[in-house]
Amino acid sequence: MSLLARRSEFFFWCFITTIGGIIPISVGGLIVYLFAEGSSIITWDLFSRILSNSWFPADEEFGILPLIVGTITSAAAVLPLVVCLGIPSALYFVLFANERAQTIFSMVVGTLSGLPSVVVGIFVMEVTGINFTSAVIVLFLLVAPQFILMVATSLFQLHKGLLISAKALGLGDFGITVLILRQISLPVFGAMLVSLGRGFGEAVALTFVAGNVATMMPDWSGPIRTLTTTIVLELDFATGAHYSILHIVALSVTLLIAVTVILSGIFSRRNNQ
Repeated sequence: MSLLARRSEFFFWCFITTIGGIIPISVGGLIVYLFAEGSSIITWDLFSRILSNSWFPADEEFGILPLIVGTITSAAAVLPLVVCLGIPSALYFVLFANERAQTIFSMVVGTLSGLPSVVVGIFVMEVTGINFTSAVIVLFLLVAPQFILMVATSLFQLHKGLLISAKALGLGDFGITVLILRQISLPVFGAMLVSLGRGFGEAVALTFVAGNVATMMPDWSGPIRTLTTTIVLELDFATGAHYSILHIVALSVTLLIAVTVILSGIFSRRNNQ
């Protein structure tokens, strides 16, 4: 290899490495920034108040536990809906739909996945009102398309060879479906974790429908408040300790999402082994 070629390879490697490192460096910088902004005023007394169950910033009560409860319960409540409706949808799309139906189905799912969350939030608010149930419906409409596409991708990667073998063994549609689902159980679980993280991070649509009342006991007909909606609603007028605590809230959301993504990656690697 000539000197010019070696230099070209070196500069190309430096360019690709630099570009590839931007995203992880940015994520690390974001976490450091949120921690620095939030921890600058943390004292033991304030830390103990953060771990309480009362969120009233005007009275300097910064308990984020009800916000965490609202975030986790709303995201977790949508998972059964996503799984029970998303897996059959993906199975129909990949295994049973003809080419025309697949085209229509992919267009519908793609359109739903591309809708701005604020549009979904306004629609659900007008139809079902402002409560925990509406928050779950909003999250379902926002999370389901991604889940369906992830499961469908796993099915496309597996089903052709298995389908031929299963039919040769005389299995019917139900038997083939069970066989394929057993093969993609880890990717499905990974898709569930990604959907959970997506639910943790939603903010704008939930501000329309959640009711935004911090509570430790969410009720289907009552309001809830999540970590992200709190940031959206309060950051503009927050000052002092309140402003710093909102950075702790943002850091909590980031860490929750990071945990789900890491776990999803672990299951994906196990599936590829």
